[in-house]
Amino acid sequence: MEVDDVPEVPDCIASMIDRSGSVESKRLFLARRTALEMLRDRGYSVPEADIARTLPEFRTWWDEKPEIERLAFTTTLVSDPSKKVMVMISSLLTSVL
Repeated sequence: MEVDDVPEVPDCIASMIDRSGSVESKRLFLARRTALEMLRDRGYSVPEADIARTLPEFRTWWDEKPEIERLAFTTTLVSDPSKKVMVMISSLLTSVL
């Protein structure tokens, strides 16, 4: 059944659509998780809990205090802890070009 020329989404696909939060929070969640996964794959120390955090858990954490600086993190190389990396994530909503 179509409403205003918009086709109805089948249940199997509808379950994958995120309607519970902002697009911006999902984008920030995915950016941070991807950075964490990439660093882990390259031998950096990354807590499994940070990677395992779900989108709803991230939104709960993020909504408490939505400051872009909270997304930044620092980690070290497992094989050489003197090698460190700091990741800072920017949002188009907070950036001035």
